[in-house]
Amino acid sequence: MATWKQWAVAARRGGSARFLPILACAAALLATATAARAQQEYEVRGTVGDSAGQAIENAMVVALARADSVLVKYGITGQDGSFAIKGLAPG
Repeated sequence: MATWKQWAVAARRGGSARFLPILACAAALLATATAARAQQEYEVRGTVGDSAGQAIENAMVVALARADSVLVKYGITGQDGSFAIKGLAPG
């Protein structure tokens, strides 16, 4: 595999064409990894209210890991008591 310096020297000599397939493969792998990651993210939405049905503003809503109850993500409710926690992994 070529180092960055070798690639720069080859590019100055006009020999960068042989590195294009490597760059194309790297870009394809990155795009595939990004797409796979995007398919495995979930979102939780809801509304927090009191026993009278009134919205609770600025309440913290947390998502904890199932195995050890470690904080994964959190959200704060809006004026209408609604919240959304995005980017959650399965489970």
